[in-house]
Amino acid sequence: MDSSTRISDLPENITIQMTDSHGNQPGLPPSFPTFQDMQLPSRDIRVDASQFRDEATKVNYIPPPPTTTDYVREYEDKKKQFKEHNEQKHRVQLADDVFSELQMPILIAILFFIFQMPIINKLMSTLSFLPIYRTDGNANVYGVMLKSAMFGSMFYSIHKVIQMI
Repeated sequence: MDSSTRISDLPENITIQMTDSHGNQPGLPPSFPTFQDMQLPSRDIRVDASQFRDEATKVNYIPPPPTTTDYVREYEDKKKQFKEHNEQKHRVQLADDVFSELQMPILIAILFFIFQMPIINKLMSTLSFLPIYRTDGNANVYGVMLKSAMFGSMFYSIHKVIQMI
């Protein structure tokens, strides 16, 4: 089987024109291409730049510096915030420690002051059924022991209430 095509097998309406490599027909003087005949590649066609709003197309455009994250400054800021937080935490802890340390002595001093007031002695004298006073009006050993027991129970009660709070 022959794979070639014969000219007589071609359709009738096809015309063949012979041209050289520059598009000129043989035997005719060469014609120079005009602007209408030439097709410029699309990259060579001038484009009106007024339709674009890109800042980079302006004359004397200077691009902004690249926006990068300053990791060192962020690290230093976080380190500073951490240090300030620790200092604040230390101050609060110190104030709490001082309050805890002074709480007991202040409570004892207040209770001692209250139990030395004359009103407490007068209230104790109402307990006449107990032999807690001498003949001169001062408290004897039993009176001092009663006053100490009242002091201790009052201290214990107040201390427990403060711990609960």
